[in-house]
Amino acid sequence: MRKSRLGFHQILSQGRGAITTLWILGLASVGLSLVLPTQVGRLTGLFEGQEQVMWTPILKAVVYIIIAQICLSVISFFQTRTDWSLRESMVGKFTLEVFGRILRFGADFFREQEVERINARALEDTDTVVRFRIEALTGVPMAAVAIGVFGTVMIVDNWFLGACMVPLAIDR
Repeated sequence: MRKSRLGFHQILSQGRGAITTLWILGLASVGLSLVLPTQVGRLTGLFEGQEQVMWTPILKAVVYIIIAQICLSVISFFQTRTDWSLRESMVGKFTLEVFGRILRFGADFFREQEVERINARALEDTDTVVRFRIEALTGVPMAAVAIGVFGTVMIVDNWFLGACMVPLAIDR
């Protein structure tokens, strides 16, 4: 069987804007994901001492947490929409290419195979291939960035626990 024309480089060239958007949104979400543990750490630090705690730093930390969580929800919404749009576009193009090749098969192939099975397999396989390729182009780089950022934060905060947790996060 010939190699598919819709490889990584076609997805990159045809979906450049969507992939760039997904990378930017992913980087923003990694940054915003640091707000919650940072602010919880600040709040915990405020209540460790014996002295009276003012409401201003507490309210400020809670507002930061709420704003960060709202921003993460909005980013997640746009990531889902962009991913869906890119995936549907690429699945459509790839499916047309696959069906174009299937139609070139000989008549014996169509006598031996049920049309429903051919159709179902072509549609499922193209969707699976496109999902894998898009995940490889967007999900894997963002996971690597997240591991790098969170690993750095853990090591800077507590080098021993960070050094223990980074290999566990990579193994996961």
